[in-house]
Amino acid sequence: MSDLKVTLGDITLEDLETPERMPWGGEQMLVVHKFVGGARTIDAMGQDEAPIEWSGWILGPDAVSRAQSIDAMRVGGLPQKLTWHGFTYQVIVRSFLPVFERFYQIPYRIICEVVQNNTQPVISAATPDIDQAVIADNASADSLVSTIDDPDLSTLMASVDSQIAAA
Repeated sequence: MSDLKVTLGDITLEDLETPERMPWGGEQMLVVHKFVGGARTIDAMGQDEAPIEWSGWILGPDAVSRAQSIDAMRVGGLPQKLTWHGFTYQVIVRSFLPVFERFYQIPYRIICEVVQNNTQPVISAATPDIDQAVIADNASADSLVSTIDDPDLSTLMASVDSQIAAA
């Protein structure tokens, strides 16, 4: 008896029906800016979940009807809950390829496109208050202006400082 149970929508795969492995993870979406001289800046744009795909067998006297139910999920194109061993996703069945061998034995291959990974919380940075952001940027600009030591630029920056203070 397997200790793994996979549930897709209202279909549960247990015991000999469970796949040998369940892949998960994905990539970080990156934008790489390459500059003259070999310098580069890399912007991390967020997670990109890989499709979850596996193969297995649907077994038992109701194998054909269960396979038809999974195929109906593919045809319907609606998000389904996919769970196994503490992993939880919302997925859309992109591909489901069953093969009829016996009424009680249907091998298949399935690919699920991840809509949302509910296993891990969404991590997002808190948005700074706009006033705090302007004050912080102004302090950085003041520091740069003092380094440059240009009287005209210092006068202009003093004007900016007074406008920010008045706001």
